[in-house]
Amino acid sequence: MISRRFQRVAFFLAALGAAGMAATAFAGPSLAASEFEPDEIDAKALSALIATSRVILVDVRLAEEYAVSRIKGAIRTDYEVETDALVRLLGPRLKGAEVVLYCTVGPRSAGLAINTQEALQVAGAKRVRVLKDGLIAWANAGLPLVDAKGPTRFVHPADQDTAKRLTDPKRARFEPRR
Repeated sequence: MISRRFQRVAFFLAALGAAGMAATAFAGPSLAASEFEPDEIDAKALSALIATSRVILVDVRLAEEYAVSRIKGAIRTDYEVETDALVRLLGPRLKGAEVVLYCTVGPRSAGLAINTQEALQVAGAKRVRVLKDGLIAWANAGLPLVDAKGPTRFVHPADQDTAKRLTDPKRARFEPRR
């Protein structure tokens, strides 16, 4: 099921595109820019935040992507998870925590952040952000990744085009280690 907020955003964007209008010329209801663009944090800043604050990392990639590598401590969920299910998954950990969602390059985590930010904050999250440019940016910054066996240098790039975004394309891997 798609949340009402996501439906509003999708309708709004479709209306803009179909009418060929600029956002400022839209005569419909006033929606805050933050509803369309979640707060971002870059890889180095996230690394520093993890070292100094209580952060909940939420990996919204597919299970097969997560199996190749992830940021240590990340909780995986589907990027289409219902808001109430995400709040239940994170539960009491939300109280006072910074929540950072990430995917491979950003769109999936941004969409989920837009749809769930309000509910996560009502449930106690201090702030909700997305990792700017996703796990690719984290890998390109030389920050640590893990898989089920421990530290790894590989990242699942989602597809061959995304693999080109890696500073070292040899780090791309589509299957987990055995």
